[in-house]
Amino acid sequence: MSIKKLSKDVIDINKKQAWGYIRVSDPSQVEGSSLVTQTRAIEKFCSDNQLELLDIKQDAGKSGLSTYGRDGLADLLKVVQPYNWIILYELSRLSREQRYVVNTFGDLVEEKRCTFICLNPSIDSRDKECMLKLGIFSTIFQEESHRISERVK
Repeated sequence: MSIKKLSKDVIDINKKQAWGYIRVSDPSQVEGSSLVTQTRAIEKFCSDNQLELLDIKQDAGKSGLSTYGRDGLADLLKVVQPYNWIILYELSRLSREQRYVVNTFGDLVEEKRCTFICLNPSIDSRDKECMLKLGIFSTIFQEESHRISERVK
């Protein structure tokens, strides 16, 4: 749906609605507390900010190096509406590939005018230093992933 065709009422409703996204890389983490911790933090943020949490999409046991097979992320990107909020527990949950993080952020924030919130590290698309933080941290997470891959080989 084109942003220009949205009524003011629809925009006002969308501005109060949020979607969460969580992910763990290793199948062994699925049974642990990580998904629960991520979920609770997103729920708390939405409650504290009077946002209606529509759903938390998840990919359990999926690597952040690739978007292949990440049905939760694909679904999130399909269902998010203009002006919705996107809440992540941690930036690396979106991806460990810097280019993908920046491009997805651009699609959501610049094209759909969503509010993008990352709880760890604190990144808020409404802040003027947001792009700087996004670039720095997404690069750090990408490099960290490359180092881990080299150690495992």
